[in-house]
Amino acid sequence: MTPIQAQSAFDPVVALFNMQGPEWAVVIFLFLLLFGAKKIPQLMRSLGRAQGEFQKAKKDFEREVRAGKAEASGSTEAAVDAETPPLPDKDPLVAARRRAEEFGIETEGKDLETLKREIAEKVISEDQDG
Repeated sequence: MTPIQAQSAFDPVVALFNMQGPEWAVVIFLFLLLFGAKKIPQLMRSLGRAQGEFQKAKKDFEREVRAGKAEASGSTEAAVDAETPPLPDKDPLVAARRRAEEFGIETEGKDLETLKREIAEKVISEDQDG
């Protein structure tokens, strides 16, 4: 064994990504023990929402940078490119309809408040079931 191989064999980062089945089983068992089976879906949901917020902030930042570059260069073409049309999610009713459809809620002819109430009821019922 070369000195580089010997060094990497004891490197904790290399060891972390070189885990086999039994090691992963222990990690999963400890994860379940620490968080509990009921809290894991809530934890994953929270992580998903945080990731979504991060992606949204990233897109907003990139849009601002493009708009700043267009303003600094004075180019009308760049300004038009930087001013992308607003996403459908900017409209609360469109966002509520999309979210309701994800939960399997009928959206036809319903106003924003009705959709919000039905989505909240669905989330609460799923949290109680899960």
